[in-house]
Amino acid sequence: MKALADFHLEIRPEVPGAPIALVNRALVNTAIEFCDYTLTWRDEIDTQGIRADQNTYDLDAPSCARVAAVLYAGHNDVRVMPGNERNLNDNVDGWRQSTNTSDAADYYYLPDRKTIRLALTPGTTLAGGLDIFCAFKPTVTAEYLPDVLYNDHLEAIGRGAKARLLIMAGMPWANPQLGLAYGQLFEEAKVKERAERFNDYTRESTFSANPPNYWSG
Repeated sequence: MKALADFHLEIRPEVPGAPIALVNRALVNTAIEFCDYTLTWRDEIDTQGIRADQNTYDLDAPSCARVAAVLYAGHNDVRVMPGNERNLNDNVDGWRQSTNTSDAADYYYLPDRKTIRLALTPGTTLAGGLDIFCAFKPTVTAEYLPDVLYNDHLEAIGRGAKARLLIMAGMPWANPQLGLAYGQLFEEAKVKERAERFNDYTRESTFSANPPNYWSG
């Protein structure tokens, strides 16, 4: 993880006089936007044990992070398919009743960014039976950002933060025209990273060209 101050050289020379607190807020908000759009910050959540008759489990994100999307969930090494509450209500009878159990869950959804719920409810206790791979984004109070943003996207993150600061009306460092230019460059960097991350930085994929659910919207 990199401290916010490690990114300042990319930002502060072009926003002279901007308070550190404002610079850090612009930096964190830019990082959140970038990670939300590209899903570039990824890691596994520690494997959790499955408990019989329990269908809801905490998503323990790294320090300074929130879950942006669950990319993979597995129950006893078998993939669990993503769903949503509406579709489960329409298609899976009795999924809300914790008394309706199964040996392996077929679906999961996120009631919020801190919790994963399985359907149907697991009927067997299994140590280390829930595997979860996630994309993350910083929290709004983050004091550190992931290495990937510094090592691979330092210029893009700097441009996004400068765009936010330069368009602040009435500030002595304001330069709306330059801010809009940096904002456009940041948008282009987001689109490029999203496209490359979707194929995991390979030239092509033999899998379906249709993007998975977490890319929709």
